[in-house]
Formats: sequence, structure tokens, C-alpha cells
Amino acid sequence: MSSSTTLEIVRQRLLDLHDKSCLTWRQISDLPGYQGINHATLAGIARGRDPKDMRVRQLLGLPLPTAHITVVIGYVPEGSMSLGAWRCDCGQWFISNSGNRRKCYICSPYKGKRRKDKERL
Repeated sequence: MSSSTTLEIVRQRLLDLHDKSCLTWRQISDLPGYQGINHATLAGIARGRDPKDMRVRQLLGLPLPTAHITVVIGYVPEGSMSLGAWRCDCGQWFISNSGNRRKCYICSPYKGKRRKDKERL
């Protein structure tokens, strides 16, 4: 397989082998270009699944995934890794799961869901 194959080309090649050549997925997985790839993985790729396994991607000649870096304009507090972090009165940074929380989980721990007295009856 070439080094710059796209998923659609691989998918079409697998569908041609399966539909036009009347080969089973197990027979296709025994062919020289597909040895070492599970027959169920080949069937999934033919149905449009993008293989995540790096070894499978290399065997099929698919490009390896690349990391995307997002540049953040703003201050990200140390230890929070979020632009939306709040600073508690104690000085600790925290990420609020609710818009009503104004203190960190150390100063104000989660107490559970509050029940009304009428619901208990």
C-alpha cells in the first residue's frame, strides 16, 4: 500500500474485493496487503469505520493522526487547565460544575441532592 492512501480509497478497495471478487472478509485478511489485520476490522473499515490502531493504519497506508494545538489567548491558572476556572476565598483554583458554586470543593464539599420534606412522605 502507498504511504498517502486515504480512507475512502482503502474502503473502496475492500468493497471491490468483497463484492466484485466475491471474497469473504477472512479470505481478504489472508491476502498479502491485509495480512495481520482482523477480518472484522476490515469489514468495519469497509462500512466506514476509521481504524484507531496505529499498526492497522500503517499496514493500510493511512496517514497517522496528528496532534492539534490550540493557542489560548488568556490566563489559564496553574493546575486548573481551564479558562473558566474560579478562585475561591481560600486562594484555591477550581472549576465550577454549576453556575451557582462560588467556593471550591474543599471549602464547600458536595452535600448530595437535597430533598424536600414533602417528598419523603
